[in-house]
Amino acid sequence: MISVIVPNYNHAKFLKERIDSILNQTFQDFELIILDDCSTDNSRETIESYRHLPNVSIFYNSKNSGSPFKQWKKGIKLAKGKYVWIAESDDYSESDFLETMIQKLNAGNGLAYCRSGDIDENGNKKSDFFWADGLDENRWKSDFENEGNEEIRNFLIYRNTIPNASACIFEKKYAPLDCGFDKMRFCGDWLFWIKLLEKTSLGFSDKTLSHFRHHEGSTRNKKNETQELKKKLEIVSIIESTRKKYNLGLPQEQEFVNYDWVFKGFYRELLIPENLKDRIIFYSNRYFPNLYPTYRAYVKKK
Repeated sequence: MISVIVPNYNHAKFLKERIDSILNQTFQDFELIILDDCSTDNSRETIESYRHLPNVSIFYNSKNSGSPFKQWKKGIKLAKGKYVWIAESDDYSESDFLETMIQKLNAGNGLAYCRSGDIDENGNKKSDFFWADGLDENRWKSDFENEGNEEIRNFLIYRNTIPNASACIFEKKYAPLDCGFDKMRFCGDWLFWIKLLEKTSLGFSDKTLSHFRHHEGSTRNKKNETQELKKKLEIVSIIESTRKKYNLGLPQEQEFVNYDWVFKGFYRELLIPENLKDRIIFYSNRYFPNLYPTYRAYVKKK
């Protein structure tokens, strides 16, 4: 019923815990597909220790793909199940994760996800903060269901409110494999969820059943200046293209509040290296033409 895809690159330290947390699920109707993206650590040794299991398939890349989302696409194409779980190799899940998500999917939703907890490199709890809480501090503390386009219009248009792929299961037939998410390096998951939810509904569980690991080598943390610029451009391209499709109908001041996380780290230039400021302003006007100039005028007036 479920294809579990584990895309791995140099996560040997976390790989056994990740795979064991999948194999120990209370719901057992799944295949496990392990994709290694030409790791240079001892990941292969850990991976090979699971080869004897009948429901496990293993694939090694001879050359690094350069993007985790290319591995997503490869895994989804290989998947034989009705549903897909992208179980990132440095995270882990509680044993009733699949059982809980299947209940949400059986209610007729094409995507199900739960709250995630932040942990550090050693598995210690960092905080209970959930990225989506920045939009609404109460909404993601209770179970809910919603039509996909409504979710996009009210929430996903402002930030990636499905911040951890390991906390999601989706129906394979809705996977938007041709939307261009695999050409991104940092925000492909955000685009993927938006395009998927244009076709279906979602169900959410307020249980913390997935644990997102923050460590020095994770994609979110390890970026040079050029990569930081690329990430910012991916963010504004997703927001701008989504805004063109959906009529938000919010007062402009409320939009500024909802996009505050973008402006703080981007347009106010608090986190931008000196040599990138001119390029950031240029690309802001080019890729985010509707909101950026108005925001600048708003700040000056304030």
